[in-house]
Amino acid sequence: MTFREKSALASLMAIGLVYGGYALSLGAGPLSGPQVLARMIGAIAALTAVMIVAHVAIVVEARPEKLDERDRAVMWRSARNGYVAVTLGLWAIPFLAILPVSRLFVANTALAIMMLAELVNQASRLFYYRRGLTG
Repeated sequence: MTFREKSALASLMAIGLVYGGYALSLGAGPLSGPQVLARMIGAIAALTAVMIVAHVAIVVEARPEKLDERDRAVMWRSARNGYVAVTLGLWAIPFLAILPVSRLFVANTALAIMMLAELVNQASRLFYYRRGLTG
């Protein structure tokens, strides 16, 4: 597995672990706005810490290779997939804003959409590296 494949896999695992834990913590019981905000900020800080540790470990184990045309094509296509996911997902926000739901629900939905888009980006990257580019 190349450095970039390991990076994508580590990102997928970190996002799933941290934001999965965040989502489970929200279901633990009724929370106030400040409590949800504190957990949201905590999840972002935890994701940052996990990603730093994971990528330092990957760099120590395998140095990044120089970018070539294939790497650039994989990154472009993966980013496109992530942007499509976030664009489509964020169309839900105006509709949620006119429904009788809390602002916390709208904020958590926006965060979930952004995390889903990043999962799409990283999963696409891993897929393109493992299966090759087509089309």
